[in-house]
Amino acid sequence: MKKTPASLIFLLWAGTIITIFYVVQKPDLFFLSGLGNTVWTLFVTFLLLFNAYGIGIRVLKSINLQHLNAINDLILSLGIGLGGLGLLGLAFSAVQLASTAVLTTFQFVFGAFFLFAKDLTKLRKDLKESKTRWRAFFSQ
Repeated sequence: MKKTPASLIFLLWAGTIITIFYVVQKPDLFFLSGLGNTVWTLFVTFLLLFNAYGIGIRVLKSINLQHLNAINDLILSLGIGLGGLGLLGLAFSAVQLASTAVLTTFQFVFGAFFLFAKDLTKLRKDLKESKTRWRAFFSQ
């Protein structure tokens, strides 16, 4: 018999709790807009993290610091990438191009570029290796 992954159970539980919250707090069928806003917020968060990872990996490659190990690659590339996204946002703001449409388009174009550049595959590999290392660390 296969074990159900804890992450899947957590996602189902969280989705159920959020749905119940919106149903209880907004008894009309308008709870779908609140739930949609929550899903949109999660999507944007994951898109920003994915873009930060793509930027960070490229910075690490350019200074020959990649392949330290999966956990270091993951954390360092996310940190560097988030800093890079912050600086790019500051640059857009400095030249007065920072609008919702421009920044949203910018994020989607970056996301598509990193997706076609196979960064998702590397991210999955880093996450899988990190999970293995964390399990080994906590099982001692």
